[in-house]
Amino acid sequence: MGCNPMPGKLLIVLSNLAVNNGVASCIMNNYSQLCEMFEHIDFLVLKKTGSVRETQIIESGNEIIVLPDAEVRRSKSKEKFILNLLRRGYDIVHVNVPYHNGSMILRMAQKKNIPVRIYHSHNPKRVDTMRARLVSGYYTPQCVRAANYYIACSETAGKTVFGNRAFEILHNAIPAEKFQFDKQSRELLRKQYHLEGSLVVGAVCRIDQQKNPFFIVDIFSEIAKKREDACLVWLGAGAMEGQIKEYVQKKKLADRCLLLGSRSDVHKWYSAMDMLLFPSIFEGLGMVL
Repeated sequence: MGCNPMPGKLLIVLSNLAVNNGVASCIMNNYSQLCEMFEHIDFLVLKKTGSVRETQIIESGNEIIVLPDAEVRRSKSKEKFILNLLRRGYDIVHVNVPYHNGSMILRMAQKKNIPVRIYHSHNPKRVDTMRARLVSGYYTPQCVRAANYYIACSETAGKTVFGNRAFEILHNAIPAEKFQFDKQSRELLRKQYHLEGSLVVGAVCRIDQQKNPFFIVDIFSEIAKKREDACLVWLGAGAMEGQIKEYVQKKKLADRCLLLGSRSDVHKWYSAMDMLLFPSIFEGLGMVL
């Protein structure tokens, strides 16, 4: 499906379009409606992942652009790249990344007089570590000052990031009917992975610090001591995947843990699970929940 020829250009900025990225899920759940509203939509991402979402965007006639030097805080070449990109004449820039990249893009958009500059808060302001407090304390006010419209996924995510500024809550809507219990999916997946008769403990999240991955393994370890039939099924990938695999080996749980990586059939797996672990250190409004 292509975008309808209505006036208006939109630039959406986010980290990536992976299927296990909750922010990408929030955007893509509204993608068909956005296509009806805008003549053209560009996605500026920090990296490509080769996901089906990228294919969907390209097939609908829109473009995915990779931000250079995304890991570098200060970069003249990145600044020049952003300014050149903004010359395409966007009506709206919707920024879903925090810190140095979000700050630079919003400040460049302000400099180019983009009429609508949205800063979207998907998480509460980070205070879990000293480094997080310092980085957030420095960059978040820059993002807020350069934007002129504010969106949050929850009251807490908005108030801690935007302070007294007015913001709108955009709920992380999902097609609920897709996640209804499905007995057939349960039986097929449990048979396919030899989980019949098992207590299936699920984890659906990126394998990174925010999701508390070592604690997930620790919790399951205690469950496994009490239930010989317990098995952990983890759907998601991330930067800490290697560390978690080593930790699972260290805990002697390798034969009871299935780390299945990013999946497009997560909705079916919920039916196969008996319980879900979700001990994140922080969340704005978790898409998994």
